[in-house]
Amino acid sequence: MATKRVTISSVEITTNVADNQRTNRGTPDPYLILRSHRGTRGGREDYQANTRTPSFPGTYVLGLAGTREPEQIRLELWDYDRGSGSGDDRMEDTTITFDSEARDAAGIPETATHFCWANPTASHTMDSMTQGYFSITTASAAFFVYGGLAIFKEINPILEQLVTAMLLERPDNVPGFILKWLNEQRVPRVETGDSGELAQLLEERANLENEIRALEAKVGNLEKKDDDGGAAAEEDDER
Repeated sequence: MATKRVTISSVEITTNVADNQRTNRGTPDPYLILRSHRGTRGGREDYQANTRTPSFPGTYVLGLAGTREPEQIRLELWDYDRGSGSGDDRMEDTTITFDSEARDAAGIPETATHFCWANPTASHTMDSMTQGYFSITTASAAFFVYGGLAIFKEINPILEQLVTAMLLERPDNVPGFILKWLNEQRVPRVETGDSGELAQLLEERANLENEIRALEAKVGNLEKKDDDGGAAAEEDDER
């Protein structure tokens, strides 16, 4: 029977639940447990002290298999206490469902081989007015600012490697990291045979670089317009 694997690269949580359901002593020391019918990941040894906004970098890989088993992963947030763990309290929990009905509700086609939520890459580099102007220019710009659900029917090997590198590095400057990563790649020379695949890979690389440069140029132009508008407003006030 085929076994599916689900990979969760990271989990970020904000909780308002009291750290200890019995004594309510203050800020919790949370840790994460992930459960499926095929295994458990995470543990109390990875607890984070005194925080209500823990971040667990992972990576967590769990198996799903069989039509008789629910395709679900349960996430549990626990509060760590000293000792064997018998005094730990479960703070919150939720269940992620991967069956066909859940995929249909999310608009994910059956032909999809990979899907993930892509976080915005530009929200922290622009003020709200610039984000608003930039996001309505193109669909790519809106995705760049707000993120969205990414669905893949197949993944080019270069793109798959790039996504893995970004998950590991978590760069602050995403466009710069992508350009640097692409420039560092060494495409093997084709000695014999058809070079069509190599040409296609090189073309895709060039298209990615051009799109990133175009997005950076649009951001720069919008920021310049905002600066010019502010300077003109100040000049009018002085008059």
